[in-house]
Amino acid sequence: MKTQREIAEEWMGFVLQGWKKQLSKLNIGNTQELMESFAGDVLAAANGDVQKIKLLYVWYGQMVDIGVGRGSKLGDQKDNATSRRIIGKTRGNSRRPKRWYSKGRDSIGAQVNKLSYLLAEQASLQGSEQIAGSIQKQLVINI
Repeated sequence: MKTQREIAEEWMGFVLQGWKKQLSKLNIGNTQELMESFAGDVLAAANGDVQKIKLLYVWYGQMVDIGVGRGSKLGDQKDNATSRRIIGKTRGNSRRPKRWYSKGRDSIGAQVNKLSYLLAEQASLQGSEQIAGSIQKQLVINI
């Protein structure tokens, strides 16, 4: 049976791989700096119980996700989107959100939810094994 640490490390690999796919799909990062910045670490106790999971990437990745930066403020996004829809051109900066981190099935929220299911399943299997191992077993043969 896998430990919590092993499950968390596998999960982290899938999350980072999914984010890289999203970056490629959305054509984010000509310099590849964001994609190359992805890293992760699982901190666990001696028995393998997960204490903390760190997912690391450069800070501007979140700015790309919400469509702000270099002259474009978060409050301006609604006005810019309305202008594009009604007039067909942009007012101010033309940045648009590219949701690689916060939306969809690869979002961090969805991935954390998947991790909770994986760890719950592991805990239930471990608990049932402990119960099965604690039941006294006797074999009586009458001749």
